[in-house]
Amino acid sequence: MNWKELDGAIWVEGASLTRLSPGVPQRLLLSPSRPGWKSRDDLEVFVFSRGAGVPLVLSSRCTHQGCPVDWKEDRFSCPCHGSAFDQGGNVVNGPATKPLARPLAVVEGEALWVKLGK
Repeated sequence: MNWKELDGAIWVEGASLTRLSPGVPQRLLLSPSRPGWKSRDDLEVFVFSRGAGVPLVLSSRCTHQGCPVDWKEDRFSCPCHGSAFDQGGNVVNGPATKPLARPLAVVEGEALWVKLGK
């Protein structure tokens, strides 16, 4: 996986825009390390292509207690405590009260780059 450091931040090439299907979330593990290595900077996200423009990138972690969410039919669901989020990451069912995190993302050519960390 390609990565670069800009102004002290790590950016990872998340996906080729040509491989994303509009309206269908794609789960990605973004890692600035070598394949098979674990890094404290690893980030698992869902990427939604919305046609033109920068795809929506959402954290795969529930904002209630950090459990991994899954995409089911038309929403993200947390199997731990029942929270649910719409396609934009907004809460539709608690106990979560905050939307899914949205890491900063930019498009360069046909590549989506996602900023890791804060």
